[in-house]
Amino acid sequence: MDVIQGYRVSIDYYKLDYRFFKANIDLNDYMERGRIINYIKSDPHLIMIDKSIGYYDLELDFWTEGINQFHQIMDDLTIQFPGVIKRYIYVHDTKVHKMLYMPEE
Repeated sequence: MDVIQGYRVSIDYYKLDYRFFKANIDLNDYMERGRIINYIKSDPHLIMIDKSIGYYDLELDFWTEGINQFHQIMDDLTIQFPGVIKRYIYVHDTKVHKMLYMPEE
């Protein structure tokens, strides 16, 4: 019947001393979004790319060893794409209280 089509491992990155950061990015040139995505997707700390509709043009989620590593990644991104990134804000998540992988009935 093939009800279960896959499964995943859930790693507690906090126990490995990694921290979660979400960068919400506003671009000066929206047409450069694809180039940024192609560049950043090879970063080993990146876990998700969201193409946003609304205030931010792009959302990037990272697990890093701390805020300094996160800022190094974002500094590199702004250096690689000068004048393209208007600004970014970030959210630092200190604890995940609930993660739901399958909807409950």
